Amino acid sequence: MKLSDIRNDAQVFAKDGQVAIGAVRRVMTNAIEVHIENYGQVKLTQDQISAIHDGKVVLAIDKLSDDLLAAIGHAHDRELNDVADRGKNDPPVS
Repeated sequence: MKLSDIRNDAQVFAKDGQVAIGAVRRVMTNAIEVHIENYGQVKLTQDQISAIHDGKVVLAIDKLSDDLLAAIGHAHDRELNDVADRGKNDPPVS
């Protein structure tokens, strides 16, 4: 597994098979820069990545900081709040 195998805009996952939590913004020699939804940009090193396949980057959860883990746990909060705030006259969410 090489960082050079990662492409910009590849989806980032906390765990394979789950919903994406972000996307790769830049691939560098020793790290990748990732935008985590509802959090912002972070740099990740190769040891923080468990897999690269099918245009996906899967993170090595046990190698991430507590702050980043907390952010990942809330990556989709904004979307959930948007749905919860919808009124009865709003069109259905598809």
